[in-house]
Amino acid sequence: MKRITFFILFITLISTMAVFSADLNELVGGSMSLLCTGQFYRNMIYWPQEAVTFQKEMLPSYGLDIGTKMQWTDQAGTAHDVKVFEVIQNSFYPVSDNNQPICEQFERRLRYPLPRRIVNGVDMTVLRHTDDPVDAATPSDMVIYHHCTSDVGIDIERWAYSFDNEQFDDAIVFEFVFTNVSSQPRQDVYFGFRAKPGARLSGGLVWSNYYGAQYRDGTDSLRIYYNCDAATYLGSQGRAPDDRAEPDSYWGNFRQPQYLGYLILHADKSSDDETDDPTAPHKEGWADYRHIPNIEGDSHEQVYQFLSLPWDENITHIYTAQDGMIRLRKPGRNKRDINPQIESTKNALLSFGPYQMNPGDDVRIVLAFVGGSISERLAIDAGEAYDSGYQFSVPRTPMPYAIPSLGIEAGQLLTMGQIDTLLDTGLDSLLRHAGRLVRAWDNSDIKNGAGSFVAEMAPPSPSIEIEGRMTFS
Repeated sequence: MKRITFFILFITLISTMAVFSADLNELVGGSMSLLCTGQFYRNMIYWPQEAVTFQKEMLPSYGLDIGTKMQWTDQAGTAHDVKVFEVIQNSFYPVSDNNQPICEQFERRLRYPLPRRIVNGVDMTVLRHTDDPVDAATPSDMVIYHHCTSDVGIDIERWAYSFDNEQFDDAIVFEFVFTNVSSQPRQDVYFGFRAKPGARLSGGLVWSNYYGAQYRDGTDSLRIYYNCDAATYLGSQGRAPDDRAEPDSYWGNFRQPQYLGYLILHADKSSDDETDDPTAPHKEGWADYRHIPNIEGDSHEQVYQFLSLPWDENITHIYTAQDGMIRLRKPGRNKRDINPQIESTKNALLSFGPYQMNPGDDVRIVLAFVGGSISERLAIDAGEAYDSGYQFSVPRTPMPYAIPSLGIEAGQLLTMGQIDTLLDTGLDSLLRHAGRLVRAWDNSDIKNGAGSFVAEMAPPSPSIEIEGRMTFS
């Protein structure tokens, strides 16, 4: 029933969208779904699909960079010794045709046929591409494959996987393979991945951090950048409506309690060594987009330096881990003491390299978007039991049940501290889901769109056929 509900919700979502790109495809997983185009320009994640009251658009920005040392001359006659290919999708940068990949192949593959929705003999199934190939050997329930070229001589392949198994349905896995298809070596290549995981509502304040470390001895470490909704900075202005997790101003229920993370599952040590590099990525953390160079407004040299050099100590907090720089929050900072001029404009950066790639060499990097959150039921009940300062149209309602582990008793209204503690359990959920996915991926043999996943696959969803009659009395 859970899978059927997800499909029905997604069908409803798609049917309400009026305009599609000609090459738009949808990856309909369990709780998390993806809409994307063949050129990577548009990537939209919706999660959790089953939640009616949540804001579910969770990826307002996404980007990919390939920077390499190479001799070339631009149209103005200026010589360069580095070149950057970049595709960016967000609300911050203008995007021209100069940095768009050329899509060679873009298709979706299914493990089982999509369920049909037939009402009174009429096929009401509105999902696109219902004639996609079906193959029981597909390693996940759905796969979307991209193959694109770039102007630096390195082709991009991406397999996006979604799983209906309830232990992994809050994630989408991206497997990238970059291949040097030129006739020349590509030296000191960096692959950069940008994203702003998290919902986009008014204000757009987010709380970000990078959870992980780099260990040369191969010690296991979860490597994940994550976001959640933060509260507007109050400063010395006194008590104002507390908008953490975006409470509904009418009912009070939390509309955005989710944590969404960008997780590293694998990065080749080199083009000759396909084992996972525990010291990757080369650079990680978050940045104010106004400090992120891009080739729409900056030189190739500036973007390449951003991918390859450590963080600028003048604009960020830096902590030195063993043999690496990690950008993260200072201990003790809380989600109510932030600068809204910065917090609303942050993007993640994960940069991998440098790689030396001879003609024909490839590099494989596997990432995933993973979510964690309190339940929708709890978001409703806790939000209605908390006075966040809005002029609610309905009175606050005490908690109908106790949560002993959080010190919450039945029949009480909640304090700000209790709300923070409760919402922060979404991070526990995120890290639990991410750790489970890392262990499963490490024990699976999925590669280049083939292989098998260790988890039990869900059975196919049944089609729904309804016959109805209308009578008048």
